[in-house]
Amino acid sequence: MHSEKEIPFNEIENSETIGISSGASAPEKLVQNLLDNLRKDRKVSIEEVIVAEEKVIFKLPKELN
Repeated sequence: MHSEKEIPFNEIENSETIGISSGASAPEKLVQNLLDNLRKDRKVSIEEVIVAEEKVIFKLPKELN
């Protein structure tokens, strides 16, 4: 989903478990708004699942050192 207008509440209405994933470019506010909306009508517990740990390091260009 790219905005709050796309949240499929009618599709998840009777679900006991909902999986949510987001990438680095997803605004945290969008994720938090989704969780806040879900909390209005149901008990929400969050389990963070890490599927990969990134160990990428970007070095500064010489001009910036």
